[in-house]
Amino acid sequence: MTFIIESIVACALFTLFVFLMSRDPIKTVFNYPPAIIERCDKLGLVDASNRPGGAAFYAKKIVALVIFGILLGLLVRYANGCTTFWSGALTAYALWCVVNWFDAIVLDCIWFCHDKHFIIPGTEDMTTDYHDYWFHIRGALIGMLLAIPAVAIAGLLTLGGSRVSGSEKEADRISAQMAVDGVSNYCHSEFDWSPAQDNPSLMYVSLADSTETEYNVVFRSYTGTLTYFHVDRESGSARMVEFVPALNLESEAGSINLRDYLK
Repeated sequence: MTFIIESIVACALFTLFVFLMSRDPIKTVFNYPPAIIERCDKLGLVDASNRPGGAAFYAKKIVALVIFGILLGLLVRYANGCTTFWSGALTAYALWCVVNWFDAIVLDCIWFCHDKHFIIPGTEDMTTDYHDYWFHIRGALIGMLLAIPAVAIAGLLTLGGSRVSGSEKEADRISAQMAVDGVSNYCHSEFDWSPAQDNPSLMYVSLADSTETEYNVVFRSYTGTLTYFHVDRESGSARMVEFVPALNLESEAGSINLRDYLK
């Protein structure tokens, strides 16, 4: 679900960026097919200072790629929980590919190629070039290769992510005694135990049974009603089910987080 949300947000932000840049199409002319760039150059519409090439141009591209790799790394580490190089790199690459192909198919082949808003004055007759789908598909394929350095950086950033060892995870789980103690503390805070002062068996908390994932702790009230606490060993959440033996009636009674009642 996290990856789906990230993909939707990334595509939406990229779409907004393209929309803002398209308000003056000539500023993005170097993203157009070569024949259109050549026509615009002949018309004197091209700013030569923005032409791709040269050491400064490639230096900016490399810096941008490094920054993007760092941002991707932080995202997949803290949002996706990636803690190894390959999980971080592959998650980052998958996100890159989603946006890359969304750009190529939706924004370029469907939107750019068919929206007159992107047509630069003086190139209205170049319909074939504006409909050059292969130009955009080829760009997306190149983009998949350009992603490799960025996602490698992202993968390296995930190496420092925290990992929970098996012993730490086991220590953090709810034990049987903790389940009983937590339910007992909850019941003593919520119910009047004075009726059991002379007869302790009238009210009690005990472990009924357990499975690999939960404990079933039962509380008997002085009325004879039994409340079963289904305690999740990992999270500590406890689902309560009340059972009235005299009426053979069972009903859901809400839930609590047992960790809130452990001292």
